[in-house]
Formats: sequence, C-alpha cells, structure tokens
Amino acid sequence: MVFYMCGNHNRSELRFKNIWKTDTKSEKYIEAEVKLFPLNEKREFTFLQIHADNTIKNTPVIDKTLLRIVWRKKYRNIQNHIWAVLRMDRGKYKKINLGVMSKGFFDVKISVLNNILNIYINKEKRFQTGVAYWKKYYNYFKAGVYLQDRGCAEALFNKLQISQ
Repeated sequence: MVFYMCGNHNRSELRFKNIWKTDTKSEKYIEAEVKLFPLNEKREFTFLQIHADNTIKNTPVIDKTLLRIVWRKKYRNIQNHIWAVLRMDRGKYKKINLGVMSKGFFDVKISVLNNILNIYINKEKRFQTGVAYWKKYYNYFKAGVYLQDRGCAEALFNKLQISQ
C-alpha cells in the first residue's frame, strides 16, 4: 500500500475500527513493514497511531492520540530519526527516540496488553510503559501519512496487520 500526501495537517490514512481499551486481556497490536519517504516535509509526519474513539455513547470523549509514531527531521540536534510521541497523564507529551530511520523497509510493532504499551523496531523492544491512565478511553489503530507541517511525504507498507 502506498500513502502519499502534501499539505499542512493533511492526511491519507486507514482507520482500523476494531475498538479496544488499554486494560485489554488479549493483546491488541498493529504491525507494519514500512519504508518512509519524507520528500520535502519540513518537520515531521506520523505514520502509525493509537487514537481515542469518540463514537461510543456514554463514554468519556477526548479527540486525542495516545501514541503517534513519527519520522522527525530534527529534534534536539538528532536528525532523521523515528520517534514515539506518547500522551502522558495530565495531557503532557513525551518523545521517545526509537532510532535512526532505515533507508529500506523496517518493521514496527505497537502492542497493548493489561495497560502495558510496547513498541518494537525490527523485533527489538525499544520502549515499554504503563498506560493505565488511558484505560477509560476506547481506542483504535491508524496507519498512513499524517503531515504535521507543509511539504509532502510518502509511506510504503509492504505488510500491515492488526489483532482481532
């Protein structure tokens, strides 16, 4: 699958509406083999997400992501890396360096089980944290290209799989 997009905050994405909560007792995951092309993107773009669902009646509403996996051009003098942008408790965000962007295809897996979030790059665990503070929200996975600034970007997905 190829996702290509230009323009500030524009997106081309798939939304996997199998809704789940972070306190799930069966692992929820998205796994991708992806190759990124930032093209002339100025700052960063998102290619995988965990997003809160706001369509379920009588549940808390928040139009936010728990997690974005992004390519970032430069952050704190670190260039051309993949980052996890995690929404923490009380609305703060934490940026986690997942490593330099591969020039070829690479594997990314995000999994959630019993309020524990894991992120793997090329089958190596790069980050783990508790996310119980998010358990009141229903969630779903997204994949594609979501630009955070002007410019263009492309993502090629050779494999894209989610849990049922």
